[in-house]
Amino acid sequence: MTDPTGGIDGAPTRALFEHERLKLTIENAEELLDKAALTPDGQIDVEAAARLLERVDEYTDDLDLKAGLVQLTLEAATLSGAGQNFQLTNRVVAISTKTINGLLEMTPPKSTTDLLLALARYESTFNTGGHARRRAVQRALRHALNDTERLRALLTLARVEIDVSKYRRARRLISQCRAIAHDASAPFQQQILVTAGMIEYYNDIDRATSLLTEALAAPDDPPQTVIGRQQPRAEALHYLGRIAGDQGRNRDALQLLFAAQEISEGRLTGRGFHNLRVAEILMRERLLDEAQVHLALARKLFAQGQDTGAGEAMLHSAEATHLLLKDDPAAAAKVLRRATNQSRAKNFPRGELLCNARLAKLELKRRNLNAVLTLIPRTTFVLFRYELRDSTLLLLRKGRTLARMARQQLSADDDRTPNRQSVTHCPCAEHVTN
Repeated sequence: MTDPTGGIDGAPTRALFEHERLKLTIENAEELLDKAALTPDGQIDVEAAARLLERVDEYTDDLDLKAGLVQLTLEAATLSGAGQNFQLTNRVVAISTKTINGLLEMTPPKSTTDLLLALARYESTFNTGGHARRRAVQRALRHALNDTERLRALLTLARVEIDVSKYRRARRLISQCRAIAHDASAPFQQQILVTAGMIEYYNDIDRATSLLTEALAAPDDPPQTVIGRQQPRAEALHYLGRIAGDQGRNRDALQLLFAAQEISEGRLTGRGFHNLRVAEILMRERLLDEAQVHLALARKLFAQGQDTGAGEAMLHSAEATHLLLKDDPAAAAKVLRRATNQSRAKNFPRGELLCNARLAKLELKRRNLNAVLTLIPRTTFVLFRYELRDSTLLLLRKGRTLARMARQQLSADDDRTPNRQSVTHCPCAEHVTN
């Protein structure tokens, strides 16, 4: 009997149809991977890549093809951003995890370091200090096939610890990195120096400056998947810019921040943080209209990158400063409470402390003593639980560093003379073109 679809009993036609769909799916996947190889800047339609990944996962068990698409989708989502309306996050993570598990079950197991570290970076946009990010990095460390993979996983894990204010753990991880890269010619010296400098930015500012300056003098690290060749150099410049801003050298700070952005890999949330830091400096100089442009850019970039972690919390804090400078303390207090709650929910203790300090000062100005008293127990707990757990000497240095950071946070909205090295305008053209 002839099937209405044109085949005999229907079976051959259905099989042919499924075969053609599989062939088309694989051809589309290979074409997308070829395109990505020609334009390795993340400029791939994340939604299209994710839906193609779903089809590949449905129609084929080709792990190499799936691994390539997983890598591409995660990198594109990290660099270009998937947007707020992206609905496939859970599917992408699930297929990524299934593909990684399949590669590890092979005999011998295939390398999964690139995939796991890409997954960790993707997870960090949703929850900076979350378990999913940490779990991906720990798996990368556990399944590393050689010293280079182990070193990359250790460096990434150190940054996870920095984000949750576990500085002693981060230092121990950096010591392990140095033991692996035991001579100056070993790869990733720049990343080791920059990550160590990031630790000390929150503890010993002089040591941080020394480490970051040393990183700039070191040869560039070898290129990696996901991380651009000059990214460690860009990070060193960015943190030196933050140090300059903390010290009131605002012209130097802006020059360093823009120099960092010029050579950065262009990760969407990284661009968001760049605009956020620029806005903070402009607000210290009372350049409120120009600061507002950079705050709006940061908000747009964080949204496109799906950042609901540390970036969004710090953006709320900066927006509160802007509201205070615009003489709207009630709205500023509301935004700061949101930032504090978000920092706590995302396990971002440093952000919670800074937001609480600013909120306490604001409530004191408003003579709202009860509100200040309610902040004290939680703030004290976070301070001693996360920030004050080092030796006496380190605590003295950290005390100075915390005082510096608090002074910058608490003075941003004061009506006082601009810092000793002032600027009169933003050095970029964003406020003109937007």
